[in-house]
Amino acid sequence: MTAQTIDLETWRHREIFNYYSRLEHPFYMVTFSIDVTNLYRYVKKYSISFYYSMIYAVYKAINRTEQFRYGIEEDGVVLYDRRIVSFTDLRNGEDQFRIITMDPEGDMKHFAVRAKEVSEAQDCFINLESERKDRIFITCIPWVQLTSLASEGDFHRDDSVPRVSWGKFLTESDGHRKLNLTLEVNHRFIDGYHIGEFHTELESLIASLY
Repeated sequence: MTAQTIDLETWRHREIFNYYSRLEHPFYMVTFSIDVTNLYRYVKKYSISFYYSMIYAVYKAINRTEQFRYGIEEDGVVLYDRRIVSFTDLRNGEDQFRIITMDPEGDMKHFAVRAKEVSEAQDCFINLESERKDRIFITCIPWVQLTSLASEGDFHRDDSVPRVSWGKFLTESDGHRKLNLTLEVNHRFIDGYHIGEFHTELESLIASLY
């Protein structure tokens, strides 16, 4: 993990950060629809997991949006060079999930293969030694169409980990496939404008697949 310590006196986001720092619960949630038609075509073309591929797309879009990479360490506010992923996974034939934390490498196809290998090799619910602050929490409930999902936890106002979730996608009459994606973020770092930036990056990344 590489992180740049931020000088709060000159940080352009300082006033908003200080305002929401007064709150005991500075978190909010938003759900929006994403067209995943091209991603679906891509995973079918290369015979890779839709779930792992969507994780990779979210990972790339978040790391391309600077505000999502801010966090708090012992030295204060920092800007991570990038975040890694920590996602739930349910292996075939099982009914209890595991939490897999890994640092994505390579392209989407490589990650999809590697994520499956890591998941199958992990023999515990969660590897606590891999827990870090520069993560993205990701989960999916593929059996239902998701309208929102609030995470559990003992939230501390310094928690800057973005939480991303989605359900099953629906196929519309014109053949397009769309799913609802929920984001939970800390308002001390991330505003609605930055949600829009993430949305644009994610749409652009999915559209660029071929």
